[in-house]
Amino acid sequence: MLKYLILTAIFVFILFPSLSFAAITYSKCEVNDCKLTIGECSSGILYIYQTSTCSGSPSYKDSFSSSSYFWKPASLGTYYLRALCDDGVKKTACTPVQVQLATTTTSTTSAKEECPNECCENEPNYYDKECPSGEKCVDGVCEKVSGKADYTWLIVVVVLIIIFLVLFFVLKPRRKKVSSFEQLYRKWVKFYQ
Repeated sequence: MLKYLILTAIFVFILFPSLSFAAITYSKCEVNDCKLTIGECSSGILYIYQTSTCSGSPSYKDSFSSSSYFWKPASLGTYYLRALCDDGVKKTACTPVQVQLATTTTSTTSAKEECPNECCENEPNYYDKECPSGEKCVDGVCEKVSGKADYTWLIVVVVLIIIFLVLFFVLKPRRKKVSSFEQLYRKWVKFYQ
């Protein structure tokens, strides 16, 4: 049984080297000013996509170092980022980043007030009050951004079970064919005659 576990572990490390995940975080992302922090990863390549699946050709890619990247997005919208660390093992999940208009101070006759709600974004009468990363302001309330479900771990478990079953049936010791009672009787009768 121990040899099956060792073989399974070897296959897991060979076939699935990207099981370690890093994370992309940011506090505020505005047009032409966005500082990203890539945790668990000191340097690597950052891929920026327009689709929530982070698949296909990226819209933009660049290298980063010191676990951070200064990005200058040209327009508003939601971008999806994925970072691949230089160690070739760690990568981030597909992370949505909401790019907003830069907050500028303008002199007007009416003064802005503090936001009375949980959040305020781009409202003319209130100062901006942003939601934490991974949440979006909807009608003054922070709501979690519902992304596509990540089935990576489920796929890994199914593949591991399949590998284990294949190894079990291929490497299981072959049993000798058990003779029927009649064959055993003939064998022992010959022996004693």
